Amino acid sequence: MPLEKRTPKSRFARVAYSALLTALTLIASAPLFAKEVELSSVYRLLDHKNYSAAADKLSGLVQKHPENADVWYQYGVALYRDGQLDESIAASKKAATFEGYARYAHFNSGLAYAALGELKQAWFHIEKSMEQGYINPDQWSQEKDLAAFRSQGKFPLATKSHYEILKAKNRIEVPYHILLPENYEPSKRYRALLAFPPGNMGSASADWAIETLWARGKGNTDWIIVIPVAPENGWMNHPSHHALNDLMEHVRDHYAIEDNRFRFLGFQSGSRPASSFSVMSRNFVHSLTTVGAMNWEDWNTRSMREFKGLPVTLIAAEGDAPAMGINETAFRALKQQQANVRFNRLFGEGAKMESLYNNNLLGIIE
Repeated sequence: MPLEKRTPKSRFARVAYSALLTALTLIASAPLFAKEVELSSVYRLLDHKNYSAAADKLSGLVQKHPENADVWYQYGVALYRDGQLDESIAASKKAATFEGYARYAHFNSGLAYAALGELKQAWFHIEKSMEQGYINPDQWSQEKDLAAFRSQGKFPLATKSHYEILKAKNRIEVPYHILLPENYEPSKRYRALLAFPPGNMGSASADWAIETLWARGKGNTDWIIVIPVAPENGWMNHPSHHALNDLMEHVRDHYAIEDNRFRFLGFQSGSRPASSFSVMSRNFVHSLTTVGAMNWEDWNTRSMREFKGLPVTLIAAEGDAPAMGINETAFRALKQQQANVRFNRLFGEGAKMESLYNNNLLGIIE
């Protein structure tokens, strides 16, 4: 993934960019809990579709680090992409035994079973991943081995939305959709929400967020909601960050926004760019909200001082033990750094967090 030679000035930004660049894997929502093994070379091989070499490298790593969850998970991904399906299932089943990895590993097992034509087993694992909160409409809509399930209407894919395209100053194209409040008045100032969707943050995941989270704007009277789609090279690189700034400038130029700042929100994997860019684009940001975020483990306690003064709301569901644990730890670390942080625990709610659908998130955002 390309990165401009110019690097962020603050220590936190440099650490964050390094973490972000190495974090992008084939399944963007995959967690990064096990940091003691350096996997950046594996991620590069996967990103360049050199799956056989990645599988070979990981074959050695699982022998050296048999208790490392991420090594097993990435091994399952590489084997699947390389066509070693039985081996992929075995590796993914091992990865599923580690806390926090089950939802992603089950999905990978489902892909491999589907490729083998074992559709009953495939759906068992895919449905399990969805029940455990794995939401990635980009994969649901694009993986060739899931065609049979798509034709049966098994996935909650949303109606396609229309996206405008912003061509940034650095020539990166950013698709985006804006939901205006009902009875919108151009002369009135509204709160603005920059809402990163889940999954791979592509158009199918944005479609899902527009329809499911934001109900296509129905009942919204107070917010301008901007849903960006990840550009071709993804969000996790320096040029795309500048393109996002250009998108926010564009929105500010065309709409009257309260205090000229955006509330940043990341749903699941969308929390990664939301939390990182809320620091790197501080002049644009009013507050940050993350929902079911697993990425807070990417920052150490000291680096969280960069959030000081920024209102942060963490949301996690009681029924999602891995996310709850990560957010509990992040809450304590942010409080230690004197951040203005709240933790909204969804008691009685599962990993899908369905109580937040249909614009219900708007009542939580600060």
